[in-house]
Amino acid sequence: MTNPIHPPPGFEIRKLERQHIPWAQAILAHSNIFRSPVWASMYPASQTARCYEFFSALESLVSLNIASGLSYGIFATSYPFSSPESASLGGRLLWDLSNLAATADDLTSQMDFPLVSIALSYDGFEPRDGSEWKAPISVIPRLATLFAQVGAGDTRDPASWKPTAYNQVLIRGGTATREDFGGKGLAKILAHWLAYEMASMGFTAMQIGSAHPAVRNIFLGVPNPPFKAEVVSQWIAREYEEQEEGGKVVRPFAACGDVPLVKIWVTLK
Repeated sequence: MTNPIHPPPGFEIRKLERQHIPWAQAILAHSNIFRSPVWASMYPASQTARCYEFFSALESLVSLNIASGLSYGIFATSYPFSSPESASLGGRLLWDLSNLAATADDLTSQMDFPLVSIALSYDGFEPRDGSEWKAPISVIPRLATLFAQVGAGDTRDPASWKPTAYNQVLIRGGTATREDFGGKGLAKILAHWLAYEMASMGFTAMQIGSAHPAVRNIFLGVPNPPFKAEVVSQWIAREYEEQEEGGKVVRPFAACGDVPLVKIWVTLK
């Protein structure tokens, strides 16, 4: 299958490699802590400190996804480096994790590298025990609630979708675009490019979890045909209830409003 999706002039899609791990960590951490309609609403205090914590906690998760050889990014081909040293190295992350006075904009400007959008993924047949999520959950505890609820809402027979060999089901493990490159449609381009790319490699489906309406819309909008996207599990953030000790019923995601938390299945073949 020929891939008809191409990035706009000035950008290129490349496979992520080991040297890109801290860059991808930074993009994912910054996006989730400062811009997520869920986590930025639920954890509004001490965001810079939490961003640094989340950045460090993501190392194992990001490393495993990049090591899979199935994670990709969009790179700016004429990136305006802020320092000659960054240019000579091909890019640097300039965050000082002790500087709690840094703002979200400061941290964006200190991402002095050409990677601007990421699509982390791995083969669903790859053996994993979930331990790579322990550190991120320690920083954002409600991630565990999200995973449990979305998983419980998927009522399909596991035998109908679980892979039985490699190159069948791609699991998406993280999507984010830098704030200073937002509004260019890069996440959509990368997501739709990946669908064609995985289909050409023999994959029959992709699974995506999303806590952002924009990401949900991107994947539900994959070209149809040749692909088909469907929501296989969904719950509305503010409607989720749980009972505290003592019997009081609370809505821990109430601050997030009507954000849909979903699992999406994209059939590629």
